[in-house]
Amino acid sequence: WADPASIAAVNHLLLAVNPTSEDAHFFFLGCYRKGETDGAVRCDDIISSIDVELDCMSEETVNAMVSETLCLSPRLTRALSNAIYHKTKGNPLFATRLMMSLCKDGLLRPSLRRRRWEWDTEKILCQKLPDDVAEFLKHTIVALPDDSKAALSTLSCFGASVSSSFVKTLERALGRTLLDSIDAAVAEGLLDKIDDHYRFSHDRIQEAAYNMMDVLDRCNYHFSYGMALAPLVDEEDCLIFTAVMQLNLAGPEAVKEKRQHAIVADLNLSAGKKAME
Repeated sequence: WADPASIAAVNHLLLAVNPTSEDAHFFFLGCYRKGETDGAVRCDDIISSIDVELDCMSEETVNAMVSETLCLSPRLTRALSNAIYHKTKGNPLFATRLMMSLCKDGLLRPSLRRRRWEWDTEKILCQKLPDDVAEFLKHTIVALPDDSKAALSTLSCFGASVSSSFVKTLERALGRTLLDSIDAAVAEGLLDKIDDHYRFSHDRIQEAAYNMMDVLDRCNYHFSYGMALAPLVDEEDCLIFTAVMQLNLAGPEAVKEKRQHAIVADLNLSAGKKAME
């Protein structure tokens, strides 16, 4: 499945490789979650496809992961991995985040005396955790300092990753610091810093940070970000697409003044013309 715009892009690529030729080949790889395909177009409506289902990890696989992570034999990690499987049902992201949380809480810790990792299985089993990984991630984000939570929610409005240079531009546009505030999120493993980019460690983490804001607040934030970036378009041409996307994500209901209608329309027109260049 895919949204109509993505299907249009695939069609364009298929035409570009001349699909009538016997030597032409096209390989397209995509992924989706069950229950998240409502109203979407299936890719196999236009190209032949093969579905490969990736399920959650089995108990044995979880034990293998824990064993390798802690550098202990599978026999020694069995009790811990069973507890982790019981809590996460084998969800890879949930299991990884839970192990990080156990380390932070001191329930999974290195022992200098024994020269190995040790844990308290009973306390781990007694821990009250959300059944859903999204709720678990939300709790992790809530535990961050307020400025880090705000910065993480701001970044979630701009997609899966952003460059450091763009964050600095955004700081200038909004008149507040962001880079210092996201260090805590990086330390928690919610964000990865790779070269010059900050990237959410998982799309569910971005989703959790985005959903921390209610729908109306999200619209207002998108609009304020778009309007704040608009004056900087003359300095950096590429910012026009980011500004317009933010304004369009906000929707027409976010426009409160007549003059703003003209600004939004003019920016969309300019973005359309630039895309045609």
